[in-house]
Amino acid sequence: MNLYKKIICFVMLLLLVAPLCIYTTYIIKQKIIQEQMQEALEQNSLQTIVVNKADVKWEKAEKEIIVHGELFDVKSYKIENGKMIFTGLYDKQESELVKQVEKLQQQKNKNKSPEENLVLKFISIVAILLVENISTIFEVPSLNKFY
Repeated sequence: MNLYKKIICFVMLLLLVAPLCIYTTYIIKQKIIQEQMQEALEQNSLQTIVVNKADVKWEKAEKEIIVHGELFDVKSYKIENGKMIFTGLYDKQESELVKQVEKLQQQKNKNKSPEENLVLKFISIVAILLVENISTIFEVPSLNKFY
């Protein structure tokens, strides 16, 4: 009976920690991709795109925009006659990662009751706050060492 209780406790603990582990994995993958794109911005030939100023959606202020549903890493930009001219690279890897996460969230939301969604949102918020605090404490200059 004691072994049965330990197994149940372990499974419950795994269920509780799973969102944090998944989110942490996502953040690490995203940081690795961002580091690779930063290196690519310095080494590769860059692309230049022109977008209406009103159509610009910043993903990260002055670093990354969304163009036709794709992420575009910005090295530099300028504003001329109501249009913004961006120089940088399309970030296909990070765009795919974001799409995969959105797809998983949509599938989970279809299968969950409203009460389960509230619990998951609460756990996700706690996980996000923990990971953001941890990532600011352990700011790593180059994630390629981990990759």
